Amino acid sequence: MVERWYLVLPMFSAFFYAISALSQKRAIDAGVGPWRMSTLTIWSMGLVFMPFIFFEDSWAPPDPFWKVLLCGILFPVGQVLTVISITKGDVSVATPVLGSKVVLVVLILSIFTDEVVSSYIWIAAVLTTLGVLLLQWDPRAEKRKTLGFTVLLSLGSAVCFACADVLVQQGSLDSGFYRFIA
Repeated sequence: MVERWYLVLPMFSAFFYAISALSQKRAIDAGVGPWRMSTLTIWSMGLVFMPFIFFEDSWAPPDPFWKVLLCGILFPVGQVLTVISITKGDVSVATPVLGSKVVLVVLILSIFTDEVVSSYIWIAAVLTTLGVLLLQWDPRAEKRKTLGFTVLLSLGSAVCFACADVLVQQGSLDSGFYRFIA
């Protein structure tokens, strides 16, 4: 089992994402505000990923640059939509919809790239999304007034993040991961 240690990474990611979403909601409710939270998150991500440029042997702009530019637009838009969806809506509604990103990544890959997506990947993506939905679903939830708004914002965020993920994957093949991510 030691050689398969990486199988626990999705569990840790899900755990820390849930804590992060709840912490963001609490901070926003405490007065940080959604725009300040979005700004702090986006700048933090930039500071975390910028040092990756030092892992490259030489630095040249990623080619094609439009993928980096589009990714640089999609990620902040997705972040703002996420923050607004958990601020104005219910976290228990937003989280499962945001979990649909895994299916969207596979869908975007199969439509817009030459990559062949195996049936195992489709099954895994659908099962992951269903798992997130089942874990978060509560038929007794009382905050259903903002359901449509929350779903729309969360789905928009999931689309932005899915497109950004595909761009990182494809752009990394062209330019190298560290150059693209920095």
